[in-house]
Amino acid sequence: MYSEKELQKRLYVSNYDQWSDLVNKKFLSERKLNVQIIENGIILPAKDLGRAVYGGGVFSKEGEFIAGFFRKKPPKNTVFGVQGAYEIEELYESDEEVIFGGALISLFGHFILESLGRMWYILKNPGDKRKIIFLLVKEEQEWFYQFFKLLDIDINRIEILKKPTHYRKIIIPDESIHSWYDYTEEYLVPYNYIRDKIKVSDIKKLYLTRSKVHLKGREIDRLNGNTYLCNEEYFEQFYKGKGYKVISPEKFPVEEQISMVAGADEVVSTLGSLSHWALFCKSKTKFTMLARVDDDTLYPQCLINEAKNIDWRIIDVSMNFLPLQNRGTGVCLLGETKYWKRFVEEFYNEKIFSEYWREKIDEYVSNWCYYCSIDNAAPLLTRVIKRTYDLAIKNNMSSKQDEMMKILLQRTNFLQGQIQSINNSK
Repeated sequence: MYSEKELQKRLYVSNYDQWSDLVNKKFLSERKLNVQIIENGIILPAKDLGRAVYGGGVFSKEGEFIAGFFRKKPPKNTVFGVQGAYEIEELYESDEEVIFGGALISLFGHFILESLGRMWYILKNPGDKRKIIFLLVKEEQEWFYQFFKLLDIDINRIEILKKPTHYRKIIIPDESIHSWYDYTEEYLVPYNYIRDKIKVSDIKKLYLTRSKVHLKGREIDRLNGNTYLCNEEYFEQFYKGKGYKVISPEKFPVEEQISMVAGADEVVSTLGSLSHWALFCKSKTKFTMLARVDDDTLYPQCLINEAKNIDWRIIDVSMNFLPLQNRGTGVCLLGETKYWKRFVEEFYNEKIFSEYWREKIDEYVSNWCYYCSIDNAAPLLTRVIKRTYDLAIKNNMSSKQDEMMKILLQRTNFLQGQIQSINNSK
């Protein structure tokens, strides 16, 4: 448990009460992991049933659901979870004995957070060479196999299931993590295994950036799960001035990414997929996490921080005045919030007077319109004025009501014009 005094030095956020309640939870579970053996079992591939909830998993020969992929304590099935039957046209037969490996998620942060949850069994039984069957959530990725290579798992053992199959025997290790609920001691087995075998980098201060990630297209399937950050360059330059090496992790092979994170004494990144790299950090690593939204928390990150004994800090740098699709997708504006200014003054004994985020407002609005034109952004305009006003009050953007209303009107008119221009060009 963190005392109030400790929390004041770790949480520089607008939603302080939400975060303080969450970080003081205990995530480590004492539940004992078991291994089920199912004779004549059936495995169905993952199938999107709508809203990113999937059917599929392991079933008995009588059709009873046995195992899938849970992100919360069973029987809850949430986004990217896999649970339940669906109609099939043909069931294929296999005389093999196989191990059920769970689900591989093509979103990188989700993968490193939870897709290795059954690998504790594989690593604790190196003599077992049976095939490992995985379900696939979204698209297959080359970097799946980079991780399996680092775990010394023969790639020939890995099979992503493509068709409903009846197996002679299925071995089912329990999940070591439900990322929105708890974890067990076995959860860290694969991460520690990789850390112990690689040569760590000699970079001691690391800033992980998303600034090279851009919106790639207007199609919803290409944008899903993608977040565009405006003004992250400000934070890159700030930390570069403190001796941090700024890297875009996606430009390096997985092993090199892990090597850099594993060797660092201090890491900074935005809160999300990049902060999940804490799973490969050494204990007591100082990890500063920049929150890109001001009205939400991130349960799994607190779980990781506890599991890895991370010396964490969370700073609200969100200047968003346009509504997001959700926490993990959309367009964000980062900047010198009052929370950032207080953090810098207390941590570095420096005062921040700059407001570089103002120079990025047009870029922010343009990209937001581009992103939201997928679903017709016009209905969201009613939320814009409230978000802008709330932000203005929070960061003392203007003390004069007439000046504030002028800003609101200019931005709303610009937003409407951008949306109309994009929709006309389709």
